[in-house]
Amino acid sequence: SGVNPLAENWFINYESGVNPDGSGENFYTTILTLNQLDDLPQVLSISYGDPETGLCNNFTADCNTTFNSNVIYIRRTNIEFMKLSMRGISILAASGDQGANGFGYEANCTNKIFHPAYPGTSPYLTSVGGTELIDIAYNDSESVPPACSVIIPPHGNTNATLAHCVSDGTEVAVDIGYSHYTSGGGFSTYTSQPIYQRRAVEKYFNLMKCQPPTSMYNRRNRGFPDVSAFGTRGFVVFNGTYQAFGGTSMSAPLWAGIVSILNSYSLKWTNKTLGFLNPLLYKMSEECPTCFNDITLGDNKCPDRSYCTIKCQGFQAIRGWDPVTGLGSPNVKQIIKYITRLLKKKYNSRKYLLSKHLLY
Repeated sequence: SGVNPLAENWFINYESGVNPDGSGENFYTTILTLNQLDDLPQVLSISYGDPETGLCNNFTADCNTTFNSNVIYIRRTNIEFMKLSMRGISILAASGDQGANGFGYEANCTNKIFHPAYPGTSPYLTSVGGTELIDIAYNDSESVPPACSVIIPPHGNTNATLAHCVSDGTEVAVDIGYSHYTSGGGFSTYTSQPIYQRRAVEKYFNLMKCQPPTSMYNRRNRGFPDVSAFGTRGFVVFNGTYQAFGGTSMSAPLWAGIVSILNSYSLKWTNKTLGFLNPLLYKMSEECPTCFNDITLGDNKCPDRSYCTIKCQGFQAIRGWDPVTGLGSPNVKQIIKYITRLLKKKYNSRKYLLSKHLLY
């Protein structure tokens, strides 16, 4: 499941005359409202996004009516995200499904700059990109889990069925070469690079010399995504039936489910939630490389199948952090071990300081 089945869940969808599908959401108003509440979920997952450069151009109503400036709107909304983080809330957001070019791409990738999607570019939340499997190996089983294909054996009883399940494969960044979308990533147009990711971003540019034209992005701004997760061929139950879905809108809630489980460990040892994740995630990547599956294959050049030419620019997935899949996808078993060790160390340290204080 993408969410912890034992946790209380809130679902927020915004509709407007601009886009009744739910796009064009008022991020500032929504986050401001959440900050007024006394009781909040410990983890928030956001599957919406609008281009940074178009927030005040018919995408977000509160940007037009209250701020009338993309820069001011993002700055003010980021403050509200920061407030939530300071309250111990972990926030995760999809990085987008249109590659590095983002929502603002034009036909044949003729855009002069990239158009990253907000709020995935906010430095006060965890941006999540998408991955998928290629070179897939299958394993057939007589039991039929819901997420596996059902096949009829070539010989024997024609009424019998086997489950055709994925057993192995190579994890790569989602792009239209293998899927119906390309995982978003790149650098914010307006927000400067936070200190917690500077070392990782610097390593990326030291390793990867072939980059898009510097006029299309600012390498000193906030890089995203921070992490990634599986984002294709997922299943949801809708009206009692299983339906396939995908996108970074699937990847973000997957991470949210993981974080809610990690919070149970944190509450056990510290009586506090993990809260703002990013400094911890980048520290974890250095101290526990096995906590992440490092994705080194794929890019985010082509926004979709209709707009993919040699003119399309984007970034490449390489060893370490990259603006395609971030630090990589989660190795949950190793992450739990790392978090548990960290929490126990903090608990024992506080216990020692308390006993020392009582003695003296």
